[in-house]
Amino acid sequence: LEEEANAKKKEESMAQADATSEEKARAAEHDGSGEIAESTEDDKTDGKKYYTQEELKEPIDGVDWAKRETFLSDEDFVTLFGMGKEEFASLATWKRVNAKKKVGLF
Repeated sequence: LEEEANAKKKEESMAQADATSEEKARAAEHDGSGEIAESTEDDKTDGKKYYTQEELKEPIDGVDWAKRETFLSDEDFVTLFGMGKEEFASLATWKRVNAKKKVGLF
């Protein structure tokens, strides 16, 4: 009986740890920190590191729809947003959203 209780506690603890990990992962994705995503060859992006504004208006395998702007070249990014990626990332979420709407990437 005590073994069953211990097993149940262990199971609950593991389930809680999994839920916490999932919550942390979701929070990191949606925390509005504006961290710049780096494209890697592991992504399913046909090996491309950057895309044009027009290409990013359509879904692309391996490109996070919510962070499409991070797949613009530095030059295109400055042209579209009038600032670098780091400065953009430091903006308040609502300002980033408005800027992305203005250029058609939201």
